[in-house]
Amino acid sequence: MDKKPEVSPGRWIKIGKRDAVVCNVHTDHIEVVYLDERNRAINEDVEWDSSQWTFKRPRPSRGYADKFPRLYEYLTILRRGTHANTTQRDSRAGQ
Repeated sequence: MDKKPEVSPGRWIKIGKRDAVVCNVHTDHIEVVYLDERNRAINEDVEWDSSQWTFKRPRPSRGYADKFPRLYEYLTILRRGTHANTTQRDSRAGQ
């Protein structure tokens, strides 16, 4: 069992093979944004399952993140990509 990684808003994590940006940290889950296979920005809740980040619901709810002004700053980070120098990547998460 791996210790739950420390995360904060604006950090990159992995959910399976998918890169995501942390938006909000709650006691039992975090909210993230990621790009789906059609390059749409999606917001979703994820949780730590003892070894990796996983979607909180069995099937992603696929909320369109562009509809929520509170997520705009995270969408900017997301669209700049994982190699931009503006944020730190949580390299441990999802390994």
